[in-house]
Amino acid sequence: MSKTSASDHAAIHENPKSNNTDSTHRVWLFQGLFWGVMMFVFMGILHPLSEGTVLTTKRLVFSFIFWMVGGLAFGFLLKAIQVKWGKK
Repeated sequence: MSKTSASDHAAIHENPKSNNTDSTHRVWLFQGLFWGVMMFVFMGILHPLSEGTVLTTKRLVFSFIFWMVGGLAFGFLLKAIQVKWGKK
């Protein structure tokens, strides 16, 4: 772990185009995709298997696309709420 000084923290907050800030703007994307993948695994694969439903390629592709779009929407919604409430 590297230690950062108070001047380093000030420089990060003064320069909105720094790498640290850019990565925090993309956090919603990764959160949304992670949520979408988890929902796809549980709701698109494990749940149908537990019910004895046959998994077809068409069903899996549709489910994957559905949950990825849903995950991105979820991540963007989380970002919008954080910005609205001032937690950037």
